[in-house]
Amino acid sequence: MLVGLSRIATLRGVSVPEVCRQVIGVFVAQQEGKLGALLAAEADVADYRPSLGDA
Repeated sequence: MLVGLSRIATLRGVSVPEVCRQVIGVFVAQQEGKLGALLAAEADVADYRPSLGDA
């Protein structure tokens, strides 16, 4: 599991704890019925993140 989290973190350019925080945030939002709003916000900020080639 840690290898998978490390791979995701590397692809996104963030740390493993940040990936864990995001996963937990999605789970909590899903449980609270706010997953749609969270995904919409994620899509909005995706345009502002530099790609791995730009970093």
